[in-house]
Amino acid sequence: MPYGALLRTLKARHWLPAHVVEAVPTPKRGFIVSWCGMRGIVTLAAAFALPEWFPFRDLILLTAFAVVLGSLVIQGLTLRPLILALNFADDDPVGREAAHARSVAFRAALDEIDSDPSEEAEILRLEYRAVLLRAETDGGLSTRELPADPLRRRAIAAARQALLGLR
Repeated sequence: MPYGALLRTLKARHWLPAHVVEAVPTPKRGFIVSWCGMRGIVTLAAAFALPEWFPFRDLILLTAFAVVLGSLVIQGLTLRPLILALNFADDDPVGREAAHARSVAFRAALDEIDSDPSEEAEILRLEYRAVLLRAETDGGLSTRELPADPLRRRAIAAARQALLGLR
């Protein structure tokens, strides 16, 4: 939680680089991360590190184990209701980054074949431009599939069936 607060303060003062600003956790996200913390495992490890002759070692081990088990059960069972109560929106940052990467890759591919006068290059240019146009209207390339891929799969399946018929 303090890390998120520090980042939000730095963001408000415009002291963070642009690529870091998108990764600043919100207070809700910081709360969820802290709720999903280590759950007393360090306490249990410290209790096991006590020497055998330590007074009340067994009681300390039992208490540490009960704390870990209790926190696992309590926090584990309350995590879903907590996430629902905080009303998280699925903003899918990984999907956005992947879509951006696909868009950059298709633009690079278009730049590479732009000067090629062949018919194959023209077909690829049309397909890549269609993908980029769809990405700009839909807000990103959310799929790895090209527009003609379903048709390609149908054609390949038909060709495969024809070859199997010849066997």
